[in-house]
Amino acid sequence: TFRGMEPSKVLRERAQEKFARLTKHLNEPIEAHLVCLKEKHRQRAELTVHAAGDVLKVREEGTDMYASIDGSMNRLARAARRLRQCSRGCYAEGGGPRHDGR
Repeated sequence: TFRGMEPSKVLRERAQEKFARLTKHLNEPIEAHLVCLKEKHRQRAELTVHAAGDVLKVREEGTDMYASIDGSMNRLARAARRLRQCSRGCYAEGGGPRHDGR
């Protein structure tokens, strides 16, 4: 979705290309929604992803929309890797996260 700016095929393709790389970290089914906002000199990308019951929301703001999209995708990748590691590691054994400093 584009707000405050004209829809751009190049931006849409860039976001789809970046998101395609992230799907390996997420569980199926995946539904993603990207909102590109332009307010005066600020440009913001907000990304919401629903993946197999998990909801990830990221937001990145800057002066360039391409940089905002790249930043939000990087944050999403970190969050997805963290979610995947936690679901496979600490919770899969039934113990939960460790709080004893190790």
